[in-house]
Amino acid sequence: MSIDPYIVLGSAIVGFLVGMTGAGGGALMTPMLILFFGIKPSTAISSDLVAAVLMRPVGAIVHMTKHTVNYALVGWMVCGSVPAALIGSYVLHLLGNSTSAEDNVERLLGAALLLGAGAMVLRAFLDTNVFVYARQNREPLKQPIAAQWLESLWNGQTGRTSLQVINECYYTLTRKPKPGLPPDEVWDYVHELFEWNPQPIDRDVASRAKELERRHRLNWWDSLIIGAAQAQCCTILLTEDMPDRAVYGGVTVRNPFTLGVSEAALEYAATPSPRPYRPRGRPKHPKSIAAA
Repeated sequence: MSIDPYIVLGSAIVGFLVGMTGAGGGALMTPMLILFFGIKPSTAISSDLVAAVLMRPVGAIVHMTKHTVNYALVGWMVCGSVPAALIGSYVLHLLGNSTSAEDNVERLLGAALLLGAGAMVLRAFLDTNVFVYARQNREPLKQPIAAQWLESLWNGQTGRTSLQVINECYYTLTRKPKPGLPPDEVWDYVHELFEWNPQPIDRDVASRAKELERRHRLNWWDSLIIGAAQAQCCTILLTEDMPDRAVYGGVTVRNPFTLGVSEAALEYAATPSPRPYRPRGRPKHPKSIAAA
């Protein structure tokens, strides 16, 4: 097989994207070989695996030097992925090279890519106000919409949030608007929100937030919110605290009360009410709250 400059160019583009995004070669290289160069699915998959042996370590070393790797997470991923990869390679060998086997492999690859893409695209990050409005009854137009968002994203397992949001939710519900709800009652509600497995504010999120703050001139608290959304591969941030449809680092801001999950959102958009909460920021000192 002679050197094909187009395969070299396509591979260079894929290698760049893999290093920058962490996307698997199977999601980029294998479809490219099949769709653009007509290579058989089994050959494309096996060739991609061998090429990844040389390609992936280079990107891994770069990220290790940047101290963005969670080694505990790597350990758990290796425990599951390595044995499964061996089994998958053996199954591919058993299928053989017949036309029907190649068709089945191509269908399986397409289904896996669609499933992975769907999981990435549909992830939505929930900001504090969605959880707050779902719990309070002082906003009769917003409360049912917020509750519908929570139910829809929970049932689909596509909702994400962070510990920062959980903390802000507790603070807001116990202090704003006055009088706040009883702390024990709010804690019971917040304790249930831990089932959403909120993203901690770790080194990765802080590093992302710093870059967002520098690039988009956001305040630090909003930068942490978007950084946590990025860390969980969310494409949508549901909040009313930032400009609707703004895009920050691949995360699109949408107002959950105009991008509703049902006709209730249209009712809210037609009759908007003033927002009773201040934008996100460092909580006031308790004495300042009492004096206000």
